[in-house]
Amino acid sequence: LTNFRNYPHLDIDLPASKIVLEGDNAQGKTNFLEAIFFLATTRSHRASNERELVGWGGGDAFFPGAQLIARVQRADSALQMEIILSAERSITQAPGANNRVQTGLEDYLSSGVSTVKKRVRLNGLPRRAADVVGQVKVVMFSAPDIDLVAGAPSLRRRYLDITLCQIDNRYLRSLQRYQKIVLQRNHLLRRLGEGKAQIQELAFWDRELVEYGTYIILRRSELLASLNPLAREIHCNLTAGCEELEIRYLPSVEGEWLKVADQSLVLGRNFQGNLTAKQGREIAQGMSLVGPHRDDLQFIASGVDMGIFGSRGQQRAIVQSLKLAEARLIMSKVGEAPILMLDDVLSELDSHRQQQLLLSIAPYPQVFITTTAPEFIPRDFLERSVRFRVKQGAIHPLEG
Repeated sequence: LTNFRNYPHLDIDLPASKIVLEGDNAQGKTNFLEAIFFLATTRSHRASNERELVGWGGGDAFFPGAQLIARVQRADSALQMEIILSAERSITQAPGANNRVQTGLEDYLSSGVSTVKKRVRLNGLPRRAADVVGQVKVVMFSAPDIDLVAGAPSLRRRYLDITLCQIDNRYLRSLQRYQKIVLQRNHLLRRLGEGKAQIQELAFWDRELVEYGTYIILRRSELLASLNPLAREIHCNLTAGCEELEIRYLPSVEGEWLKVADQSLVLGRNFQGNLTAKQGREIAQGMSLVGPHRDDLQFIASGVDMGIFGSRGQQRAIVQSLKLAEARLIMSKVGEAPILMLDDVLSELDSHRQQQLLLSIAPYPQVFITTTAPEFIPRDFLERSVRFRVKQGAIHPLEG
Protein backbone atom coordinates (compact mmCIF):
# COMPACT_ATOMS: atom_id res chain seq x y z
CA LEU A 1 0.00 0.00 0.00
CA THR A 2 1.24 3.50 -0.82
CA ASN A 3 -0.69 6.55 0.41
CA PHE A 4 -3.88 4.52 0.87
CA ARG A 5 -5.89 6.05 3.74
CA ASN A 6 -3.41 6.41 6.64
CA TYR A 7 -0.78 4.04 5.21
CA PRO A 8 2.15 6.13 3.89
CA HIS A 9 3.79 2.91 2.72
CA LEU A 10 3.39 -0.72 3.67
CA ASP A 11 4.93 -3.84 2.17
CA ILE A 12 4.03 -7.02 4.02
CA ASP A 13 3.81 -10.74 3.32
CA LEU A 14 0.83 -12.44 4.90
CA PRO A 15 0.54 -16.21 5.42
CA ALA A 16 -2.40 -18.38 4.45
CA SER A 17 -3.56 -18.64 8.02
CA LYS A 18 -5.77 -17.09 10.67
CA ILE A 19 -4.42 -13.54 11.04
CA VAL A 20 -5.30 -11.32 14.00
CA LEU A 21 -4.70 -7.57 13.66
CA GLU A 22 -4.63 -5.92 17.07
CA GLY A 23 -4.55 -2.22 17.86
CA ASP A 24 -6.36 0.81 19.23
CA ASN A 25 -9.06 2.61 17.28
CA ALA A 26 -8.07 4.80 14.30
CA GLN A 27 -4.72 3.05 13.75
CA GLY A 28 -5.50 1.52 10.34
CA LYS A 29 -6.95 -1.97 11.00
CA THR A 30 -10.16 -1.39 9.05
CA ASN A 31 -8.28 0.55 6.37
CA PHE A 32 -6.05 -2.45 5.76
CA LEU A 33 -9.06 -4.75 5.26
CA GLU A 34 -10.61 -2.09 3.05
CA ALA A 35 -7.54 -2.25 0.81
CA ILE A 36 -7.95 -6.01 0.35
CA PHE A 37 -11.68 -5.58 -0.37
CA PHE A 38 -10.87 -2.81 -2.86
CA LEU A 39 -8.36 -5.00 -4.71
CA ALA A 40 -10.94 -7.78 -4.97
CA THR A 41 -13.95 -5.70 -6.00
CA THR A 42 -12.44 -2.34 -7.17
CA ARG A 43 -14.89 -0.74 -4.72
CA SER A 44 -14.69 0.33 -1.10
CA HIS A 45 -17.11 -1.32 1.31
CA ARG A 46 -17.64 1.99 3.12
CA ALA A 47 -16.41 5.03 1.12
CA SER A 48 -18.89 6.79 -1.14
CA ASN A 49 -16.15 8.64 -3.04
CA GLU A 50 -12.75 7.30 -4.03
CA ARG A 51 -11.18 10.62 -3.02
CA GLU A 52 -11.68 9.37 0.55
CA LEU A 53 -9.25 6.50 -0.09
CA VAL A 54 -6.26 8.68 -0.85
CA GLY A 55 -4.02 9.54 2.11
CA TRP A 56 -4.10 13.32 2.01
CA GLY A 57 -0.79 13.90 3.79
CA GLY A 58 0.94 17.23 3.71
CA GLY A 59 4.50 18.45 3.31
CA ASP A 60 7.11 17.68 0.69
CA ALA A 61 6.14 13.99 0.59
CA PHE A 62 2.57 14.76 -0.49
CA PHE A 63 1.50 12.55 -3.36
CA PRO A 64 -1.94 13.14 -4.98
CA GLY A 65 -2.95 9.51 -5.30
CA ALA A 66 -2.63 6.01 -3.92
CA GLN A 67 -1.27 2.68 -5.11
CA LEU A 68 -2.22 -0.87 -4.13
CA ILE A 69 -0.23 -3.87 -5.28
CA ALA A 70 -0.93 -7.47 -4.25
CA ARG A 71 0.88 -10.68 -5.01
CA VAL A 72 -1.77 -13.39 -4.80
CA GLN A 73 -1.16 -17.13 -4.67
CA ARG A 74 -4.25 -18.97 -5.85
CA ALA A 75 -4.81 -22.71 -5.93
CA ASP A 76 -3.80 -23.00 -9.59
CA SER A 77 -1.72 -19.90 -10.32
CA ALA A 78 0.05 -16.80 -9.05
CA LEU A 79 -1.31 -13.36 -9.79
CA GLN A 80 -0.16 -9.77 -9.40
CA MET A 81 -2.87 -7.13 -9.07
CA GLU A 82 -2.34 -3.38 -9.09
CA ILE A 83 -4.72 -0.45 -8.71
CA ILE A 84 -3.53 3.16 -8.96
CA LEU A 85 -5.73 6.06 -7.88
CA SER A 86 -4.62 9.41 -9.35
CA ALA A 87 -6.28 12.60 -8.17
CA GLU A 88 -6.87 14.98 -11.06
CA ARG A 89 -7.24 18.69 -10.57
CA SER A 90 -8.23 21.70 -12.62
CA ILE A 91 -6.11 24.70 -11.68
CA THR A 92 -7.68 28.12 -12.08
CA GLN A 93 -5.59 31.16 -11.25
CA ALA A 94 -6.25 34.84 -11.52
CA PRO A 95 -4.09 36.79 -13.98
CA GLY A 96 -0.72 37.56 -12.48
CA ALA A 97 -1.08 34.99 -9.70
CA ASN A 98 2.08 33.42 -8.35
CA ASN A 99 2.67 30.00 -9.97
CA ARG A 100 4.15 28.45 -6.86
CA VAL A 101 4.40 24.68 -6.37
CA GLN A 102 1.53 23.34 -4.27
CA THR A 103 2.44 20.40 -2.08
CA GLY A 104 0.10 20.19 0.93
CA LEU A 105 -3.50 19.03 1.23
CA GLU A 106 -5.01 22.49 1.70
CA ASP A 107 -3.22 23.88 -1.34
CA TYR A 108 -4.05 20.84 -3.42
CA LEU A 109 -7.76 20.88 -2.63
CA SER A 110 -7.97 24.62 -3.16
CA SER A 111 -6.56 24.11 -6.66
CA GLY A 112 -9.61 22.12 -7.67
CA VAL A 113 -9.49 18.32 -7.26
CA SER A 114 -12.38 17.16 -9.42
CA THR A 115 -11.98 13.41 -9.93
CA VAL A 116 -9.90 10.41 -9.00
CA LYS A 117 -8.81 8.35 -12.00
CA LYS A 118 -8.50 4.61 -11.44
CA ARG A 119 -6.02 2.50 -13.43
CA VAL A 120 -5.85 -1.27 -13.12
CA ARG A 121 -3.14 -3.76 -14.08
CA LEU A 122 -3.25 -7.54 -13.98
CA ASN A 123 0.13 -9.30 -14.18
CA GLY A 124 1.59 -6.01 -15.42
CA LEU A 125 -0.92 -5.51 -18.25
CA PRO A 126 -3.51 -2.71 -18.30
CA ARG A 127 -7.04 -4.00 -17.75
CA ARG A 128 -10.52 -2.68 -17.20
CA ALA A 129 -11.79 -2.74 -13.63
CA ALA A 130 -14.40 -5.32 -14.65
CA ASP A 131 -11.60 -7.74 -15.59
CA VAL A 132 -10.21 -7.67 -12.06
CA VAL A 133 -13.42 -8.17 -10.10
CA GLY A 134 -13.67 -11.78 -8.96
CA GLN A 135 -10.00 -12.63 -9.49
CA VAL A 136 -9.78 -12.73 -5.70
CA LYS A 137 -12.91 -13.54 -3.72
CA VAL A 138 -13.62 -11.90 -0.38
CA VAL A 139 -16.36 -11.98 2.24
CA MET A 140 -16.39 -9.08 4.70
CA PHE A 141 -17.97 -9.17 8.17
CA SER A 142 -18.23 -5.75 9.87
CA ALA A 143 -20.32 -4.10 12.56
CA PRO A 144 -22.30 -1.86 10.13
CA ASP A 145 -23.47 -5.02 8.31
CA ILE A 146 -26.36 -5.17 10.77
CA ASP A 147 -27.98 -2.51 8.55
CA LEU A 148 -28.41 -5.19 5.89
CA VAL A 149 -31.44 -6.39 7.84
CA ALA A 150 -33.14 -3.15 8.89
CA GLY A 151 -31.37 -0.46 6.83
CA ALA A 152 -32.13 1.02 3.42
CA PRO A 153 -33.04 -1.31 0.51
CA SER A 154 -30.04 0.02 -1.42
CA LEU A 155 -27.72 -1.73 1.07
CA ARG A 156 -29.37 -5.09 0.40
CA ARG A 157 -29.22 -4.58 -3.38
CA ARG A 158 -25.55 -3.67 -3.07
CA TYR A 159 -24.90 -6.84 -1.11
CA LEU A 160 -26.53 -8.95 -3.84
CA ASP A 161 -24.55 -7.15 -6.54
CA ILE A 162 -21.15 -7.51 -4.85
CA THR A 163 -21.74 -11.20 -4.21
CA LEU A 164 -22.87 -11.92 -7.77
CA CYS A 165 -20.15 -9.81 -9.41
CA GLN A 166 -17.52 -11.97 -7.74
CA ILE A 167 -18.86 -15.19 -9.25
CA ASP A 168 -20.47 -14.06 -12.51
CA ASN A 169 -18.63 -11.66 -14.82
CA ARG A 170 -21.63 -11.42 -17.12
CA TYR A 171 -23.68 -10.16 -14.20
CA LEU A 172 -21.14 -7.40 -13.59
CA ARG A 173 -21.25 -6.26 -17.21
CA SER A 174 -25.06 -6.48 -17.30
CA LEU A 175 -25.28 -4.42 -14.11
CA GLN A 176 -22.95 -1.75 -15.50
CA ARG A 177 -25.01 -1.54 -18.68
CA TYR A 178 -28.28 -1.50 -16.74
CA GLN A 179 -27.15 1.39 -14.54
CA LYS A 180 -26.33 3.45 -17.65
CA ILE A 181 -29.71 2.59 -19.16
CA VAL A 182 -31.54 3.80 -16.04
CA LEU A 183 -29.64 7.11 -16.15
CA GLN A 184 -30.45 7.64 -19.84
CA ARG A 185 -34.07 6.58 -19.42
CA ASN A 186 -34.58 8.88 -16.42
CA HIS A 187 -33.16 11.77 -18.44
CA LEU A 188 -35.64 11.02 -21.22
CA LEU A 189 -38.54 10.74 -18.74
CA ARG A 190 -37.73 14.22 -17.41
CA ARG A 191 -37.59 15.60 -20.94
CA LEU A 192 -40.96 13.99 -21.68
CA GLY A 193 -42.39 15.62 -18.57
CA GLU A 194 -41.11 18.99 -19.82
CA GLY A 195 -42.60 18.39 -23.27
CA LYS A 196 -39.16 18.33 -24.91
CA ALA A 197 -39.24 14.75 -26.28
CA GLN A 198 -41.57 12.35 -28.09
CA ILE A 199 -43.15 9.37 -26.34
CA GLN A 200 -41.93 7.06 -29.13
CA GLU A 201 -38.34 7.63 -27.96
CA LEU A 202 -39.12 5.64 -24.81
CA ALA A 203 -39.58 2.32 -26.66
CA PHE A 204 -35.86 1.75 -27.22
CA TRP A 205 -34.93 2.38 -23.58
CA ASP A 206 -37.83 0.21 -22.40
CA ARG A 207 -36.51 -2.73 -24.44
CA GLU A 208 -32.99 -2.21 -23.07
CA LEU A 209 -34.29 -1.91 -19.50
CA VAL A 210 -36.27 -5.13 -19.84
CA GLU A 211 -33.45 -7.10 -21.49
CA TYR A 212 -30.73 -6.32 -18.95
CA GLY A 213 -33.06 -5.98 -15.98
CA THR A 214 -34.57 -9.42 -16.60
CA TYR A 215 -31.14 -11.06 -16.47
CA ILE A 216 -30.26 -9.25 -13.23
CA ILE A 217 -33.52 -10.24 -11.54
CA LEU A 218 -33.18 -13.88 -12.57
CA ARG A 219 -29.60 -14.11 -11.30
CA ARG A 220 -30.59 -12.50 -7.99
CA SER A 221 -33.45 -14.97 -7.67
CA GLU A 222 -31.11 -17.90 -8.38
CA LEU A 223 -28.61 -16.56 -5.82
CA LEU A 224 -31.27 -16.42 -3.11
CA ALA A 225 -32.42 -19.92 -4.00
CA SER A 226 -28.85 -21.13 -3.39
CA LEU A 227 -28.20 -19.03 -0.28
CA ASN A 228 -31.43 -19.84 1.53
CA PRO A 229 -30.79 -23.49 2.47
CA LEU A 230 -27.20 -22.71 3.48
CA ALA A 231 -28.21 -19.72 5.61
CA ARG A 232 -31.08 -21.68 7.16
CA GLU A 233 -28.76 -24.48 8.27
CA ILE A 234 -26.14 -22.09 9.65
CA HIS A 235 -28.74 -19.99 11.43
CA CYS A 236 -30.27 -23.05 13.04
CA ASN A 237 -26.86 -23.87 14.55
CA LEU A 238 -26.24 -20.28 15.68
CA THR A 239 -29.59 -20.07 17.47
CA ALA A 240 -29.47 -23.65 18.85
CA GLY A 241 -32.45 -24.56 16.69
CA CYS A 242 -34.65 -21.76 18.05
CA GLU A 243 -35.13 -19.85 14.78
CA GLU A 244 -35.78 -20.89 11.19
CA LEU A 245 -34.46 -18.30 8.74
CA GLU A 246 -35.94 -17.46 5.34
CA ILE A 247 -34.57 -14.79 3.01
CA ARG A 248 -37.26 -13.52 0.64
CA TYR A 249 -36.53 -11.77 -2.61
CA LEU A 250 -38.93 -8.88 -3.31
CA PRO A 251 -38.56 -7.88 -6.98
CA SER A 252 -40.33 -4.72 -8.10
CA VAL A 253 -41.66 -6.45 -11.23
CA GLU A 254 -45.14 -7.67 -10.36
CA GLY A 255 -46.74 -10.88 -11.61
CA GLU A 256 -46.19 -14.63 -11.31
CA TRP A 257 -42.99 -15.85 -12.96
CA LEU A 258 -41.04 -17.77 -10.31
CA LYS A 259 -42.98 -21.02 -10.76
CA VAL A 260 -43.21 -21.12 -14.56
CA ALA A 261 -40.99 -23.14 -16.88
CA ASP A 262 -39.73 -20.24 -19.01
CA GLN A 263 -39.03 -17.66 -16.32
CA SER A 264 -37.11 -15.31 -18.60
CA LEU A 265 -39.94 -15.02 -21.13
CA VAL A 266 -42.70 -14.52 -18.57
CA LEU A 267 -40.64 -12.12 -16.46
CA GLY A 268 -39.80 -10.05 -19.56
CA ARG A 269 -43.50 -9.82 -20.48
CA ASN A 270 -44.45 -8.83 -16.94
CA PHE A 271 -41.63 -6.27 -16.87
CA GLN A 272 -42.85 -4.64 -20.09
CA GLY A 273 -46.44 -4.71 -18.85
CA ASN A 274 -45.46 -3.00 -15.61
CA LEU A 275 -43.61 -0.28 -17.54
CA THR A 276 -46.64 0.33 -19.73
CA ALA A 277 -48.97 0.50 -16.73
CA LYS A 278 -46.74 2.97 -14.85
CA GLN A 279 -45.64 5.08 -17.81
CA GLY A 280 -47.73 8.08 -16.77
CA ARG A 281 -46.38 8.04 -13.19
CA GLU A 282 -42.80 7.63 -14.43
CA ILE A 283 -43.08 10.66 -16.71
CA ALA A 284 -44.71 12.72 -13.94
CA GLN A 285 -41.95 11.80 -11.46
CA GLY A 286 -39.09 11.76 -13.97
CA MET A 287 -37.72 8.41 -12.81
CA SER A 288 -37.90 4.69 -13.60
CA LEU A 289 -40.19 3.01 -11.06
CA VAL A 290 -39.82 -0.62 -12.17
CA GLY A 291 -36.68 -2.78 -12.33
CA PRO A 292 -33.97 -4.37 -10.21
CA HIS A 293 -32.85 -0.92 -8.98
CA ARG A 294 -36.08 -0.99 -6.91
CA ASP A 295 -35.78 -4.55 -5.55
CA ASP A 296 -35.47 -5.51 -1.89
CA LEU A 297 -34.89 -8.43 0.48
CA GLN A 298 -36.82 -9.49 3.57
CA PHE A 299 -35.44 -11.57 6.43
CA ILE A 300 -37.98 -13.77 8.17
CA ALA A 301 -37.11 -15.76 11.31
CA SER A 302 -39.78 -18.17 12.57
CA GLY A 303 -42.44 -16.20 10.70
CA VAL A 304 -41.37 -12.77 12.03
CA ASP A 305 -39.99 -9.92 9.89
CA MET A 306 -36.62 -9.27 11.51
CA GLY A 307 -36.20 -5.93 9.74
CA ILE A 308 -39.14 -4.58 11.78
CA PHE A 309 -39.36 -6.72 14.90
CA GLY A 310 -35.91 -8.27 15.29
CA SER A 311 -33.62 -7.36 18.17
CA ARG A 312 -30.08 -6.21 17.50
CA GLY A 313 -28.79 -9.62 18.58
CA GLN A 314 -31.17 -11.40 16.21
CA GLN A 315 -30.21 -9.11 13.35
CA ARG A 316 -26.50 -9.72 13.96
CA ALA A 317 -27.09 -13.48 13.92
CA ILE A 318 -28.93 -13.20 10.59
CA VAL A 319 -26.11 -11.23 8.98
CA GLN A 320 -23.59 -13.72 10.34
CA SER A 321 -25.60 -16.59 8.84
CA LEU A 322 -25.91 -14.77 5.52
CA LYS A 323 -22.18 -14.05 5.23
CA LEU A 324 -21.17 -17.60 6.18
CA ALA A 325 -23.64 -18.92 3.61
CA GLU A 326 -22.11 -16.57 1.03
CA ALA A 327 -18.62 -17.91 1.77
CA ARG A 328 -19.82 -21.51 1.38
CA LEU A 329 -21.59 -20.66 -1.87
CA ILE A 330 -18.52 -18.97 -3.37
CA MET A 331 -16.39 -21.97 -2.45
CA SER A 332 -18.87 -24.36 -4.09
CA LYS A 333 -19.24 -22.23 -7.24
CA VAL A 334 -15.57 -21.50 -7.99
CA GLY A 335 -13.84 -24.34 -6.17
CA GLU A 336 -11.66 -22.00 -4.15
CA ALA A 337 -12.21 -20.54 -0.70
CA PRO A 338 -12.70 -16.77 -0.39
CA ILE A 339 -10.67 -14.61 1.96
CA LEU A 340 -12.72 -13.94 5.09
CA MET A 341 -12.39 -10.61 6.89
CA LEU A 342 -13.96 -10.05 10.32
CA ASP A 343 -13.69 -6.40 11.30
CA ASP A 344 -14.13 -6.05 15.08
CA VAL A 345 -17.24 -8.25 15.20
CA LEU A 346 -16.34 -10.87 17.82
CA SER A 347 -16.69 -8.45 20.75
CA GLU A 348 -20.35 -7.87 19.82
CA LEU A 349 -21.31 -11.57 19.98
CA ASP A 350 -22.25 -13.66 22.98
CA SER A 351 -19.97 -16.59 23.80
CA HIS A 352 -22.12 -19.19 22.00
CA ARG A 353 -22.33 -17.24 18.72
CA GLN A 354 -18.69 -16.28 18.98
CA GLN A 355 -17.71 -19.93 19.30
CA GLN A 356 -20.00 -20.93 16.42
CA LEU A 357 -18.48 -18.26 14.20
CA LEU A 358 -14.91 -19.32 14.97
CA LEU A 359 -15.80 -22.95 14.28
CA SER A 360 -17.41 -21.95 10.99
CA ILE A 361 -14.37 -20.05 9.72
CA ALA A 362 -11.93 -22.85 10.65
CA PRO A 363 -11.97 -24.52 7.16
CA TYR A 364 -11.00 -21.31 5.34
CA PRO A 365 -7.26 -20.97 4.58
CA GLN A 366 -6.96 -17.20 5.07
CA VAL A 367 -8.98 -15.25 7.63
CA PHE A 368 -8.35 -11.72 8.94
CA ILE A 369 -9.73 -10.69 12.33
CA THR A 370 -9.32 -7.16 13.69
CA THR A 371 -9.78 -6.30 17.34
CA THR A 372 -9.05 -3.60 19.88
CA ALA A 373 -9.31 -6.17 22.67
CA PRO A 374 -7.67 -9.55 21.98
CA GLU A 375 -9.01 -10.83 25.31
CA PHE A 376 -12.38 -11.21 23.55
CA ILE A 377 -10.82 -13.86 21.31
CA PRO A 378 -10.49 -17.32 22.89
CA ARG A 379 -6.93 -18.11 23.95
CA ASP A 380 -6.74 -21.37 21.97
CA PHE A 381 -7.71 -19.52 18.78
CA LEU A 382 -5.06 -16.84 19.39
CA GLU A 383 -2.41 -19.49 19.90
CA ARG A 384 -3.18 -20.94 16.47
CA SER A 385 -3.14 -17.51 14.79
CA VAL A 386 -0.49 -15.20 13.39
CA ARG A 387 -0.76 -11.94 15.31
CA PHE A 388 0.15 -8.40 14.24
CA ARG A 389 0.08 -5.04 16.00
CA VAL A 390 -1.30 -2.11 13.97
CA LYS A 391 -0.20 1.36 15.04
CA GLN A 392 -0.30 4.62 13.09
CA GLY A 393 -0.40 2.96 9.70
CA ALA A 394 2.33 0.42 10.42
CA ILE A 395 1.93 -3.33 10.97
CA HIS A 396 4.36 -5.26 13.16
CA PRO A 397 4.40 -9.01 13.93
CA LEU A 398 3.76 -10.07 17.53
CA GLU A 399 5.34 -13.01 19.26
CA GLY A 400 3.02 -15.55 20.84
